[in-house]
Amino acid sequence: MTGTTRWTVRRHLGDDEGQVAAGLVTCAVLALAALLIWFVVPVSAATDQHSRAQTAADAAALGAATAIIRNSDLALAAMASEGQLHVFLQAMLGAEGAAEYASRNNAHVVSYHYDWQNDRAEVEVETDDRLETGEASRAKAVAEVGLQWGQCQWRVQTPPPPPPAGPGVIPESLDCDNGKTITYLLYTSGAVTMTPPGQLGLLLQARLVG
Repeated sequence: MTGTTRWTVRRHLGDDEGQVAAGLVTCAVLALAALLIWFVVPVSAATDQHSRAQTAADAAALGAATAIIRNSDLALAAMASEGQLHVFLQAMLGAEGAAEYASRNNAHVVSYHYDWQNDRAEVEVETDDRLETGEASRAKAVAEVGLQWGQCQWRVQTPPPPPPAGPGVIPESLDCDNGKTITYLLYTSGAVTMTPPGQLGLLLQARLVG
């Protein structure tokens, strides 16, 4: 074999090795791309969905606390009354606000409970949209209004306030932590009238816990 022939053979072998190496690199790139599509993209989608679920949960909890504050006079009336129905209403206070704000964030409420004694509006939501696997994400959040009803004391005012108090009306005040005092009129019929209306809401503020 002449020198020229040997050089030609080596050149062909080198070209073949280069093509094989290039093919291996191409295969590695395709495998990496497949791995990204098969693993990284779904994980990223799941992470994004969970983040949106947590945002919806936070919004729902704040929406619940905001609704409780907005209807604080009614909330006080429910808490000043007796009976199993009112116990149920207390636990569901703010539920409509939680549902509204969860819906605004493409989610729905799975469970809700307002622990009025310890001031904890606890909500769990689930996203309306689902991953390709059919899975939805759930998240929880807790909010408060800034008043632990269980620490409040109901007191009859002495001396009683001037009219409109009259027959069938018990003037009382609600003394709570941090010096919060709310004056109201409790009727023997079970109705409660704030004096003036809306004063309780001015003492409260919706905020997330934790």
